[in-house]
Order: sequence, then structure tokens, then C-alpha cells
Amino acid sequence: MKATDEGAPLLFVHSIKRSAMKLVSLSALLLCLLFRSLPAQPYQRVTQLALSPAQVNGTWSNGHNTFRIRLLSDGRLQLDFDGAYSYRTPRGERMANVGTFVGLATVDGNIARISNVNEAPECRIILTFSDARLAVVQEGMCGFGNGVTADGTYKRTSQKVPKIIAIEGEE
Repeated sequence: MKATDEGAPLLFVHSIKRSAMKLVSLSALLLCLLFRSLPAQPYQRVTQLALSPAQVNGTWSNGHNTFRIRLLSDGRLQLDFDGAYSYRTPRGERMANVGTFVGLATVDGNIARISNVNEAPECRIILTFSDARLAVVQEGMCGFGNGVTADGTYKRTSQKVPKIIAIEGEE
């Protein structure tokens, strides 16, 4: 080979490397532009249809506790809870501890959730509506009286839309 031809294979390899690098860079740029143009949440989980007023509005009781519930136009529930824990003292006197809250719950399908009840950050209350029953689970301490909990299965005692004290964020 001539002196000028000896570097030809090396130049050819460098040319291929440069072309490959340009192709990778261009591909990366196109991917960035593609992902940037997609919405932040391209797929949303499909949930069950929202609860209707006929399913939730009214007064719900389990014998010791009462929830008054009203469905708002934005799909949230306004809740008013009164709970009690009854007991007898060693002398036989009847006593009760009580707990209350008013708040707004978010709804996903037939499940409503409210947290930070009575400004207790560890408190979460989950309400599940099914048929003519309301199942309630309380997680954490909610600042109620000693022994008072929202846990339980509730039956609707009235379908009348309750009047609940106005709270911040309500319509």
C-alpha cells in the first residue's frame, strides 16, 4: 500500500464511529422530545362510577356512633361524626367518653377517605359503602375520647340530607 492509503481503513472506522454517535444522539433527542410532549399522567386508573346521593346521603348509626353524610357537588363527602364509649365506674355509675369531627372525604368508587381528623396526622378513616351498609375502619389515633373509635358497621337510619355545620372548603 502507498503511504497515503495506509490511514484509509482507520479513517473509515472513525467515520463509522462518528455516524453511530450522531445516530445515538439524534435518537436520544427524539425520545426526549417525544416524552416531553406526553401528558404527565397519560393513563388514569378507571374507577367505579362515583357514589350517588341516594347511596350516601343521610344518617348512619351503629348503636353507639353516628355519621351524618352529605354528598357535595364536587364529588366529596361532608361528614359529621359523633361517637361515644359507654362504661360503668367501679361504683356502678354510668359514664361515657365522646368524640366528634366534621370534615371532607375524597371518594374513589364506593370508598371514601378522610385523614388528619381533628388535626391528628396519623388518623385516617376509611368508609366503604355497600348495599344498605357502611363499613368504617379507623387507622391511628383521631383525638376522640378514651375508648371512642369510628370503627364498625353502620346502618342508615334516615335518608334525609343532613344539615352539617359549614366548614372551610365546602361549597
